[in-house]
Amino acid sequence: TNRAVLTPEDANRLRDGGPVGTAAAAMLDSYLAFYETAYEHGGAPIHDAVAVTHAVRPGVVTTLARRVDIELGGLCRGRTVVDMRLRTTLPEPNAQVAVDIDVPAFRDLLLERLASLG
Repeated sequence: TNRAVLTPEDANRLRDGGPVGTAAAAMLDSYLAFYETAYEHGGAPIHDAVAVTHAVRPGVVTTLARRVDIELGGLCRGRTVVDMRLRTTLPEPNAQVAVDIDVPAFRDLLLERLASLG
């Protein structure tokens, strides 16, 4: 989901969308300020919106069937472990794991939906 980023230009586009757009732009400004100093994503990743996009617009997010487990103890307790290379003898895949996203389609859908809220 680190490729699904919104930029300062997107924040400006949101600002023109009424009260909801203005509020979303203000939140995005805050995220952008953080990500600019903490990471090098080229914007602010909008992780949860990727999951919603996958649910409402099939085809924007590309997934693969993979085995996903959660570490239950030790240093990595709570960490998600994914067998991306199918190299273990774990049971069959139990999840669809996002591996790619059509970034322009994601961005357009998100910004259009937020703008439609007025």
